[in-house]
Amino acid sequence: MKDRLFWLDAVKFLAILFVILAHVEWGVEQSLSVHQELSRCFLTINRIIASLGVPLFMMVSGSLLLSKEFHSRYDILTFYQRRLLPLFVTAEIWIVCYCLVAFKSFSLKELFLCMVLVHKPEVHLWYVRLIVIYYLSVPFLYFLRHNHKKVFAFIVLMVLAFTFIYNGWLIWNGDLCPTNPARSYFCYLVYMVIGYELGRVSLSLYKHVCFCLLAIIGGGLLYLTLVREDYFLWYDHPLIALVAIGVFYVIRYLSSSLKVSESIVEISKMSYGIYLSHFILIYMAVDFMQCFVCDSVVFYLMLIGVFVIDIIVISMVKRYIPKFSNLFFRY
Repeated sequence: MKDRLFWLDAVKFLAILFVILAHVEWGVEQSLSVHQELSRCFLTINRIIASLGVPLFMMVSGSLLLSKEFHSRYDILTFYQRRLLPLFVTAEIWIVCYCLVAFKSFSLKELFLCMVLVHKPEVHLWYVRLIVIYYLSVPFLYFLRHNHKKVFAFIVLMVLAFTFIYNGWLIWNGDLCPTNPARSYFCYLVYMVIGYELGRVSLSLYKHVCFCLLAIIGGGLLYLTLVREDYFLWYDHPLIALVAIGVFYVIRYLSSSLKVSESIVEISKMSYGIYLSHFILIYMAVDFMQCFVCDSVVFYLMLIGVFVIDIIVISMVKRYIPKFSNLFFRY
């Protein structure tokens, strides 16, 4: 525990909470049977906060994974065996579970396509494909970063230009929804590299203020555009990147002077399991919400309920069936 970076636990705690917020809002908006009384202002603020979850997760991954060293083929195989394979096996279990729930006319062909990550039985499982791609690339990124630094820097800058800068140019010219699904997969490399660099940079009050302003200005501009005209918001939006970068550094700075509680550390450890399993609870909560008018209070009660119940379930499984917990939740 001495070598554990507790500030990263704080980031992961907020990231998984933001992800659940995103999916609760998605569940409410997609359900035609839930009567909503949620203002445009309320939904806009929540969408901005919710969009920070995945970027924060990817910056945590960058901070942890890009610092790893690979000196031999054995190191690479060990990394895949100990880090990637367990995540993939757990994801496969949940993919099968969601296939059984999601598809009315179940077929082995569809199951196979989901298990090889071509299709996804549930909307949030695209992240599994992303994790597999970037975990596979970590040793290659290490090789480039240590042996061909200029090539590595050129690739990162090209990806930055190809995603965030290009999208910023499109937004400036009136295209408020510039996201391209294929192109957006590259933007997470930038998040990983920024997370790695921000995890190493020295802390200071001056930098803290600057990153606070970065997050506030980026969030403010994003709010002004979203509240005026609703559009699809994705993680390759340049303003989302600015807010996420600011929040990431601010959490690190604050965590250096404030003790991160053991509860947050434990929830951080189960964040992958929460991510994979929480959608079942969201469907149950949305069905339950049909009996109520969904205002802001009910919305946040739904968010807290999904979050807390998932934590309790995983904790109970960990306590009484630890092997099952490790297999299903990586906790």
